[in-house]
Amino acid sequence: GSDHVWTFTSDWGSCLGPFAPLHNSIHLVTSGDTSEERPEWYFLRASDHMGSSNDFAQRCRLPCYQEHKDIVLPPMLPLPALYRNARGTGNKQRTIRVYFRGTTEGSHKAMPFIHNYSHGVRQHVLRHFSSEDGWLVSRENRPDLYHKELASSEMCLAPPGWELWSVRLFESLLLGCLPVIFTPALVLPFQSRIDYSKVSIRVRQETDLQRLPALLSNVTLETLTLKRASIAHMWRTITFQRPPEEGDAFDLLLQELARR
Repeated sequence: GSDHVWTFTSDWGSCLGPFAPLHNSIHLVTSGDTSEERPEWYFLRASDHMGSSNDFAQRCRLPCYQEHKDIVLPPMLPLPALYRNARGTGNKQRTIRVYFRGTTEGSHKAMPFIHNYSHGVRQHVLRHFSSEDGWLVSRENRPDLYHKELASSEMCLAPPGWELWSVRLFESLLLGCLPVIFTPALVLPFQSRIDYSKVSIRVRQETDLQRLPALLSNVTLETLTLKRASIAHMWRTITFQRPPEEGDAFDLLLQELARR
């Protein structure tokens, strides 16, 4: 019932749990995907996922997140220094206009479906926008540079991976880089309490991907400055402070549970 709370830390969310017994419970998830229909490849990947059951695969045809009762949480980032030191600011001097560094293939566990990875967004960005003036776009894995580059960028692309959300969205915010989100069908953590339009840029994959450079070139310095100032005020809401603090993610989680 609704007095039970379950935590699902996997990208698959509550689809991993038995549907009928947990249907009315509150699920804490990291993916707020509200897509009404999933593509066929998503179902096939679920069927192939580490020997999963047919029930799990069938469940993945439907949204694993139900907005009226479930709660989306920010991820627990593995580098506490990101929120202990950066605090949504990053570097004052930003030399990179638009940034993306990441894979286009995803996990080796799903090799038959790599052409579906990221819904084709990452592949398109790397294929067509690598030479755009002021952009740093690369598939090379450079963990030694990644956070430094985020902190030196004005706008950071946060395209889908296997799921619509990714950790880089939150890393970008904590380092003061405006995340560019590619879908409207994604509920973000504590969205009823945080106005993400003030700290991010939303585009539609279907209509805006081809003209992404033109769209982002039209973002003014004034807009960037205002949004970055807003990030500096909200960064705590997407972090789990140790110990918990007023206004951090744990505090907002308790408030959301109280509302339910």
